[in-house]
Amino acid sequence: MLSGLAIFSQVIMSVKHLTSKNHRTVFYRFLFSRIASIISQTAFLVIILSLLISLIAGLGLSSSFEHISNDNLIPLYGIGNGLIFNVVAYELSPLLIGMIFITASGGPITAEIAQRKLGNEFATCRSMGVDPILLFLLPVLISYPLVMVISVIYFDLIGLVSYHFFLGNFGLMLESDYTQYLSQVLSTKGFLVSIVKMVFGGL
Repeated sequence: MLSGLAIFSQVIMSVKHLTSKNHRTVFYRFLFSRIASIISQTAFLVIILSLLISLIAGLGLSSSFEHISNDNLIPLYGIGNGLIFNVVAYELSPLLIGMIFITASGGPITAEIAQRKLGNEFATCRSMGVDPILLFLLPVLISYPLVMVISVIYFDLIGLVSYHFFLGNFGLMLESDYTQYLSQVLSTKGFLVSIVKMVFGGL
């Protein structure tokens, strides 16, 4: 914990170098490169997991419709929708995305930093008057929460849209019902709760 606080204090101190235009230019280049790298490593897995969860939920709900009368379709449909939304948006997305980022990106970034240290790249940066934390560590600390937020949004949207699209193909749901339901359940508060859980869990 003490080493983590020491690193965090060094990162805060390195922010002062962003007052230089040249340092900002180099920093933005490393930041955008890091964001693109993280997205390329995690996007495919996030999309596949979201589609898989929505498919399993849709299959479970559609099979339930076959064993009940028409009078009970509406309440069961409402319960199923509420369940899939709460499970996907509030519980699974923070947990899964945090795990995806740890497994898919944590190892490569740690290896990259170790390789740069062994190659004396940090010492070279210091000799040129450039703080290596500004180039290598600060972009990571900024890009991870940013990409996590983006990932949890499209994880939720892909899961919900594909779930309702799947039900629509089986004639269990109209497009107007789908649009109305999404407008009711999608809330800023819900996404913020999910994002906060995911960021703290992932970090």
